[in-house]
Amino acid sequence: MELYFQIKSDYMNDGVSQTVKLIIWNILRNPNIPCEIRNQSLYRLLVGVCEELIFNEIEAVYWSIFLEDYVWTEIDDSLHDLLLFSGFAVKKEICDSVEPFLFYLETSHDKFLISYEIWEQNHSPFIQIGILELNSKYQKLTSFDNRDSGELFNFNFYVDDILHACPPYSIPELKAEADDKKDENERAESFRSNSFSLFFENKRMSSSDNLLPDLATNASTGQSSLVYNPGLLQKIDSICNVYLNVDIPKIVTDPSKTKKKRSSLLSLLSDSAQN
Repeated sequence: MELYFQIKSDYMNDGVSQTVKLIIWNILRNPNIPCEIRNQSLYRLLVGVCEELIFNEIEAVYWSIFLEDYVWTEIDDSLHDLLLFSGFAVKKEICDSVEPFLFYLETSHDKFLISYEIWEQNHSPFIQIGILELNSKYQKLTSFDNRDSGELFNFNFYVDDILHACPPYSIPELKAEADDKKDENERAESFRSNSFSLFFENKRMSSSDNLLPDLATNASTGQSSLVYNPGLLQKIDSICNVYLNVDIPKIVTDPSKTKKKRSSLLSLLSDSAQN
């Protein structure tokens, strides 16, 4: 087990090579892949098996032939199991020692060896792949312009990969959480806005309430206090302007008995001035 992880650690330092990834992309362009499994994340499944079995370029090309003969034609069983079985069969065909890989697979996948032996019995002897065939396949799968006549490229694999790399907020659960945070922020902003409005309204009303007592106190002290209190004069002036700008409805009475009435505030100011 330690030997396997040591080999895999060295392998994963560089990760799956770009050539292996290109081979996988070209494998997925095979028109013989059943439609029933095209909706699955095939690219990530194939890359995952390459990482588990530490495939190099030659093993990936060899595996592509096994996929055509032993996997794409069988979709009744678990796809991931078929990928592992065919991948391990490639290891047995090419590698001298598969004990580290077998020990890992037996440990990480329940009853792997028993299931693999049943699968192997149903497919052995495996096809023999010659050097010329392997080289031809390698040239084809490592080409960037791998288009057979009449083949239609399937972009679903690219779409799956893009969706897999989509931002978290596009995931329903995370999007709902983001919406909740947005609503919470809006409620907090509304609360702050209302609090400021209430604060200034209370301050304005408090200033108005304190204005008349200050005015009466200063007015009762005589004219001299008004002269030497500019702040009070400004308050009086502002209140008078507000009072004079109010449209007071006229009451029609007998002209002979009409007498201009003065407000208590103006009377107070007049009396204070006379004193």
